[in-house]
Amino acid sequence: MRRLVLDGALDAGLLERELAKAGPLRLELTAAPRTPRLDLLLAVVRAEALVLAAFEGTLRSPLAEVALLSHAAEFPEGALLDLDGALLSTLVGRVGLARARRLLARSAVVRAGDVLPRFPGPLGRSAAAVRIAGGLLASAAPPAGLMALEKAAFAFAMALPDRAEGIRAFRERRPPAFDW
Repeated sequence: MRRLVLDGALDAGLLERELAKAGPLRLELTAAPRTPRLDLLLAVVRAEALVLAAFEGTLRSPLAEVALLSHAAEFPEGALLDLDGALLSTLVGRVGLARARRLLARSAVVRAGDVLPRFPGPLGRSAAAVRIAGGLLASAAPPAGLMALEKAAFAFAMALPDRAEGIRAFRERRPPAFDW
């Protein structure tokens, strides 16, 4: 898995280039870069990569928003997200409006474990297939359009190198070694 440390010295162009590459990216959130906040968030939303946020302690905006936009996260028990001044659409998109209201009624600081899915590791899953499935689940196409998208995604997944590794692993009775 590729790794990138998001800190104040990170070049915005490097971040965008890494997010545009295929394959999973472990984004270590340490400090907000000099990139304008909306540009940073849009770069994460538009990412081709499967984004894994990794952090410790308390994240403040915009890093908390980046974590909420990521596919999964790695964080220690007791990690917090300080959403004071954050765009709340990132939280609402993650947990829904009713739950976001309940969480924020107490405080603008929420436990990361309450709103972020933990990254369980590859668990024998192909990163490319997970990314494709996530795109299909997020699609707002009508049922007939979804069927066409699913058919195209299946054909694409069958052409990936992970397919051959999955078949080899099955035949050899071992867990697959997908490139995460």
